[in-house]
Amino acid sequence: MSRTTSEMTAPTLDFKIAFLNGLLSEFGDRPIRLLDMGCGTAKDWPIILRSRPRVTYVGVEPDSKSRAVANDLLRSFPAKVIAGWGEATNAGEGFDLTLSLSVLEHVKYLDPFLRASVAATRPGGTVVHRYDLGHSLYPVNISERTLVAASRRIPWMVPASRFTTHVEPSRVARTLNSLGLSKVDVSYAQMYSLKQAMNRLSRMENGHELANRVLTLDADVGKALRAVVSDREMAFLFPSVIVRGVKDR
Repeated sequence: MSRTTSEMTAPTLDFKIAFLNGLLSEFGDRPIRLLDMGCGTAKDWPIILRSRPRVTYVGVEPDSKSRAVANDLLRSFPAKVIAGWGEATNAGEGFDLTLSLSVLEHVKYLDPFLRASVAATRPGGTVVHRYDLGHSLYPVNISERTLVAASRRIPWMVPASRFTTHVEPSRVARTLNSLGLSKVDVSYAQMYSLKQAMNRLSRMENGHELANRVLTLDADVGKALRAVVSDREMAFLFPSVIVRGVKDR
């Protein structure tokens, strides 16, 4: 493990934490049962749960080492992390909020995964999938470029643990709608250049105020461009995609 538990729980501010705080604020003060599909080490959740004691958290994660770290980080909260792949989760049903974070681009069996996310959610509950297109649009090296290409062209050759692909937002939205979600919405965030700036600010002792301004700028620019820019252009500018909807039945 490259970082200690204390380092991983240190207060921080970034795009994902700001997104989660905004999402959970929509539920007000009422109790929330939350399912996180493909939670990894759940490294961002102690920061969130510390200020939201009415959230009961359940994570699903296939990797045993990541699960061990997650359970250690979450041991003082009403939370647990169980073994399994998202598309075959045994976490139960009736969740108020089911989500995945930076996961869909690594899901080999996308339709079963999306179906499981809807099935786990109570009628009237919310399903949110926030995922990244940066692996395909901005690969960091030839290995990542090759992995994305293989996952798209010969997916049967790539193991589920390494799968990385480009997931069209329109496909996710259509599938969720067909599974019984209404008010399905696609939005974009994390402008690529601003994300790089935020990464640097997070390492600065006095970067908190500037980070807040970056978050506000990202949201404002995204809203302004959404009305005049195509989905393809939005994806290149804002490679973090959020697809969400409400379960009708």
